[in-house]
Amino acid sequence: AAIFLDDRPRSAQEAFTLLQPLYGKEKICTLAGIEKYLMSLKAIGVITAVRVDDAGGERRWGLTRSGRERVLKGL
Repeated sequence: AAIFLDDRPRSAQEAFTLLQPLYGKEKICTLAGIEKYLMSLKAIGVITAVRVDDAGGERRWGLTRSGRERVLKGL
């Protein structure tokens, strides 16, 4: 979730692109795996859908206030 600390909403594809160089050898580091991880973060209130792109309907995610606090506490 630390990739969201810059306050830029990101899609699952953008998150995957950022995480792939760091975790590319991990089995979970696939676009589908990242999408599941984002949904898990949403379920526990760390991130929220902040907008949906009109063109492709792609959801973009951002940190919640409590999510930011949790991420910063974990760093």
